[in-house]
Amino acid sequence: MNSTNEERCKQLQLDEKVSGVVVLYNPEADVQLNILSYLPYLDTLYIVDNSDIKDVSLVANLKSVSKVKYIDNHGNLGIAKALNIAAGLAIKSQMKWLLTMDQDSRFEKEAVAIMLDYLKLVETSTIGIISPLHIIPGQGRSDTKDHSPRRLVSIATSGNLLNLEAYQDCGPFLNELFIDTVDHEYCLRLNSNGYKIIQLPKARLLHHLGDLKRERVCGIGTTVTHHNYLRRYYITRNRLYVSHLYRHQYPKWRRKQIMTIWRDLFKIVFAEQDKLRKLRSVFRGVIDYYKGSLGKYVE
Repeated sequence: MNSTNEERCKQLQLDEKVSGVVVLYNPEADVQLNILSYLPYLDTLYIVDNSDIKDVSLVANLKSVSKVKYIDNHGNLGIAKALNIAAGLAIKSQMKWLLTMDQDSRFEKEAVAIMLDYLKLVETSTIGIISPLHIIPGQGRSDTKDHSPRRLVSIATSGNLLNLEAYQDCGPFLNELFIDTVDHEYCLRLNSNGYKIIQLPKARLLHHLGDLKRERVCGIGTTVTHHNYLRRYYITRNRLYVSHLYRHQYPKWRRKQIMTIWRDLFKIVFAEQDKLRKLRSVFRGVIDYYKGSLGKYVE
């Protein structure tokens, strides 16, 4: 990074008071390169480690960075718990915004600066989240030519600037969801409380999603995530739970989630491996939703 960019980062830091959080779960070594794409813009980066087995060398490297505060959860406590830990620490440090990152995401050049610059141009009291455009390798989506800010109903966690005043107003992420749909539930809650979710298409985030592949299913090209059986449990259970929770405020969103569950079942049967175990997990997710059984999956 050259001196001009360093000065710009310092100015943005002073203006906006931004902390960040990245949640780790058995990460690859390239997580360090991902972190470097946004670290210069932050006052502090909270690295919350949910890994069951730690990469000692990687952890030592991360701890050696001056802006980093490493938090070991001594096992997987879920994405919601990790985000709440970081948000609480950021609020204690009087931060205004929290950048929420997945370990497998990185920003393209100037993306964070674009998001922070936008905050200077608008009234931020009614903004809950500022989000980048998610570019997902392998999904086959082209970039948009319309760079106008757009309002969304919900968006995935990674790359978002979360307004910590809105967070304090609306409450924490739902720990009982553990992982999956945690982000969408929170966006729906922000919207329900009058806060906007704004996406800036000029700010681009490269976000890897599962073991994403293009497959032909019954002669039709489609994208298949190949999530493992455990993720299939959480995805199914939590989509049903959140869809029911917001069924009156967001009926279109609910219908889309139900259709997605059926579409995923179709893909599991015709395009994925480990079909039986995944189908059993989907079935158990449905049963646990109806039983009201949330929290961490117990085999």
